[in-house]
Amino acid sequence: MLDRHDHGPGAIRIGPHQRLKPDAQITAIVGAVDRRLNSELGPLFTATFPDYDPQKLETGIYHPVGVTAQDMVTNERNPVLSPNGLGDLTADALRSVPNAIIAQTLAAVGGNPANLPGYDFNPYQAAIVASGVLRSRLLAGAPLTFADIYNVLPLGISPDPSQALPIGYPTISAYLTVADVQKLCAIQLVAQTNLVPGVFYLNLSGLQYSLSETGTYAFFKFATAAGVLGVTSEKAAAGSTVAGQALAALATLGSDHGAALLAAAGAGNPYAIAIARLNDASPSNAQIAVNLGTVGEVAAAAAADSAHGTNSLSALIVARAIAAISGVSGFAPTDGSNTGPVTALTGSGRVRIASDLYGVLLLGAVEAQFGVTITPYAAATGSTVLSGSDLAGVLANRIDAAPGTSGIQELKEWLALLDYVGRGLNGAITAAYSSTPDFAQFGSFGAAVQTRNASYPVASVGQLATTLGGLAAAP
Repeated sequence: MLDRHDHGPGAIRIGPHQRLKPDAQITAIVGAVDRRLNSELGPLFTATFPDYDPQKLETGIYHPVGVTAQDMVTNERNPVLSPNGLGDLTADALRSVPNAIIAQTLAAVGGNPANLPGYDFNPYQAAIVASGVLRSRLLAGAPLTFADIYNVLPLGISPDPSQALPIGYPTISAYLTVADVQKLCAIQLVAQTNLVPGVFYLNLSGLQYSLSETGTYAFFKFATAAGVLGVTSEKAAAGSTVAGQALAALATLGSDHGAALLAAAGAGNPYAIAIARLNDASPSNAQIAVNLGTVGEVAAAAAADSAHGTNSLSALIVARAIAAISGVSGFAPTDGSNTGPVTALTGSGRVRIASDLYGVLLLGAVEAQFGVTITPYAAATGSTVLSGSDLAGVLANRIDAAPGTSGIQELKEWLALLDYVGRGLNGAITAAYSSTPDFAQFGSFGAAVQTRNASYPVASVGQLATTLGGLAAAP
């Protein structure tokens, strides 16, 4: 890693005796691009920074906009995917700023929604930011600039060529049923077991879900079975004789009811032991029988997927995650950092959510990836559905950054973060958003991370991670 401390003109220290000097041609290209961006983003900078000068980078793309009390990185890099300050910050921005726009618009029409017919004044209950769109980090110890904020959410470009600010995904309004909101929460729970790629981790704002003890126990049994079988298969394919013996014993489960597997476990085979115990330290015979039934169910689903290209295993795990969630509640629309009281979300009505274009299209891919269907509706009522097959319909639901101006001025995801840090947080990202890559330290995380994840199953996640870590180190 580069040590960005200067030790002489144009030098960067990378080792005790090595020095690296910038290439003059590359430096010139970067400088030219910076100056062009600083000029072309002039309308935005003029409205945002009173001291903007198109000739001075420090008043535009490198203008200070705030500070952070801690280093912040995407949870996609965490050894165990878990609630994270940067993910929660971006999700909060994507909920708080659209709600502020609604409040400003309502005030502008005298507090009477009837004065602006056709405008949706329903507040955003939730926002979703997938970790896959978080592309940079925020560092403490130096002012955060516009470029730092933008670099966190730089992906995408508007499909609408008329946009004055085409760079970045446009944000989209959608409505979900409460049942589908619960599925979103379940997908986040599944991601916290590392059974899916980190890009699919859903950072949620405005929501808090609770877990039932029995449902969580059952879910982690299935998650552990899937994880153990995955590691065992990988180790066997890599040449582990011991893992291969465990798989061979597992293959006879249907005919010998686990006799070969239990014999291998009794002989000290670590893979067979993990399969039989599934996180129970000293399981009874009855618990072992249940564990073997769970493993058999998971193995059968995995075999079906391998043979037919289906997603039976994902559907099985997600179904267990949904069953583990005992309820979903919502934070008040004015509670940007999700640290206050919550109200249960119930009934047959729909919940308004904000996401980016990528996120809405990702919802459409949930069925293929996880075996469940989440339906994003265009409005609080009616049957119109937002779908990747109808891009024009999705774009009709873009969040307008300036409803009082004719046409659509897309609220970009990075623009929401810039506004939230600057105005919502008054330039200071406090320790409320603190977190570390170590999920076991969750108890020391900031309130904006902890409160919405009050039932985060630290012990169960830790138990699963310990089991899989032990197998990864086994012969």
